[in-house]
Formats: sequence, structure tokens, C-alpha cells
Amino acid sequence: FHGFLSRREAAMLLSGQPVGTFLVRFSKSQPGAFALAFVDSRNMVISVLIDSEMPRGVKIKEAGDTERRFKDIYELLLHY
Repeated sequence: FHGFLSRREAAMLLSGQPVGTFLVRFSKSQPGAFALAFVDSRNMVISVLIDSEMPRGVKIKEAGDTERRFKDIYELLLHY
């Protein structure tokens, strides 16, 4: 967990890291939300906004505004 980082700062930290390397940070653009940044199989840094729906879990928005829900952050990390 890296606290308050921008998307750009997270991308700089992850650039050049092995596939699967990730960090979780507070979202600067969405107060109260978190963001997952990770290195994907194309060696690109991807960021995903995480909204809390506690106690039910967390949700993310995917392409096409599709929402996906997970019971916790751990399940979200396993997904990616």
C-alpha cells in the first residue's frame, strides 16, 4: 500500500517491473476510493479504480461501464 500517489507516480514506480507487480493507493481523483495499479502481460501499467461497498465488498468499473463486485480486496487482486 503506497498511500497518496497519482496515477502517473504509480506508473513511474511500476514501469520496468515484472509482470504481476502491483500497488494499491488512495485515489487522488476520487476521494474515499482506492486504486489498483499493476503491470499486465503486455508490460503495460494498468490502473483500476476501486469503490468500497462495505460491508458487502468492493466494486470496480470495467470497459463499457460494466461493474464487477468482489467480496474483498484480496479477491480483486486474485482476479487480476
